[in-house]
Amino acid sequence: MWFAINLAPTSSIIPLEDVLTDRWLYLPAVGFAIILAFGAEWIFRAKIAGSPRVTKWVFFFLCSLLVEFYGFETMLRNLTWRSYWTLWEDAVEKSPNKGRPHVALGLALNAAGYPEEAIQEFKKAVRLNPQAGEAYLNIGHIYFVQEKYAEAIQFFKKAITLRPRLAPVAHNNLGALYLKIGQKEEGIKELQQALKARPVYARPYFNFGLYYDQEGNIDKAITSMEKAIQIEPEFIPAHSALIQLYAKKGMKEKSQDAYKNFLKQAARGKSYLLGE
Repeated sequence: MWFAINLAPTSSIIPLEDVLTDRWLYLPAVGFAIILAFGAEWIFRAKIAGSPRVTKWVFFFLCSLLVEFYGFETMLRNLTWRSYWTLWEDAVEKSPNKGRPHVALGLALNAAGYPEEAIQEFKKAVRLNPQAGEAYLNIGHIYFVQEKYAEAIQFFKKAITLRPRLAPVAHNNLGALYLKIGQKEEGIKELQQALKARPVYARPYFNFGLYYDQEGNIDKAITSMEKAIQIEPEFIPAHSALIQLYAKKGMKEKSQDAYKNFLKQAARGKSYLLGE
């Protein structure tokens, strides 16, 4: 009953996109292990206890073999979980016709320094699910980094059309892109759209801070960066920017505090995926 009851929410009652994931079995497996243990004890007491020593040794050997088997399978699964990349490679291998694992593998490949291979995974996701807005968003981000701005704009706009919930991120990315290529009016408009869609969002404030810094308005730049950190205290790029901004204003103590905060957050080692 323990196994069935704990597994039920993820397998029948609540409709979910995934057929199965490892974590759903952690708690139900406790009941499964107890059943095996009690089952082995019952067999021993009912059938083995009064048997010759050889029979007992065979029984104990089979029990040990079962434990070793599960231990070996656990070791193999740990190899799958050793990195983000290997985990999603395994997911793609087992669910090749599902778009989301391809998106996740694309993120892992890009983080590992393979943007072209990542784009191929994102495009596979699009072929499997033409409504995969996350795939368009992340392709656009890679093209942005590669300075293929026209292509990036197309993919960001496509992501907004397909998935309105991605609009804040896509508008923010478009704003950063337009500001980078000198289209200031369009850039500001897109950043404002991002904040309109998600008022509590650090990235647009960060990009506004960079813009004001370039325009020479240090006070507004500092205000924007501080707002970004207020919303997302672990946002490392904003801490890094504030170090320089405070220094430009001659605010040495604040610059030193910003540096300490930067080191504190950097030590936590948070990585930023595409599409955030």
